[in-house]
Amino acid sequence: LQLAGNATVRCWGNMLIYGDTVAAYGGGVFSTGGTIDTKGTFTIDSCGAKLYGGGLCNFSNTLTVNAISLTRNIAKTTGGGIHNAGTLTLNGAATIRDNYSQTAGGGIYTNADLSLPSGSTLSNNTATTSGGGLYVNSGTTTIIGTSITGNQANGTGTTKGGGGIYVNG
Repeated sequence: LQLAGNATVRCWGNMLIYGDTVAAYGGGVFSTGGTIDTKGTFTIDSCGAKLYGGGLCNFSNTLTVNAISLTRNIAKTTGGGIHNAGTLTLNGAATIRDNYSQTAGGGIYTNADLSLPSGSTLSNNTATTSGGGLYVNSGTTTIIGTSITGNQANGTGTTKGGGGIYVNG
């Protein structure tokens, strides 16, 4: 799914994107702005990107997503579940689990503003270097009532680590 400008996708039930792979950005969703409005759960499962955002890649704009679940997604560089380079607002509890990044941000990699709402879960994500659950490179990240458990970062040295959260800077 690709969103651009002020596009809105509305789904009155559950929505599933499964098993998609792309050569560059956002295995499940690539966004340069818009809204994904679901009345049920929006699931991105088993997707992959050869660059950023195995599940979802938000570039340079504002994206709002309701009730999202990202599971078993893979990125060759950053953001196994999510790569965020714009303003990303997750409304309703988000589940981000079992994602993998070959560099940083197994669950989420963010270069911009990100909000994780109360009731969210960031669990069992893996990064080969740093930020198994969450890698914050820049921007404002707000985490409220979120469970961060079982994440793993396999890097060594002073600029690697942070199984749960790694903050650069």
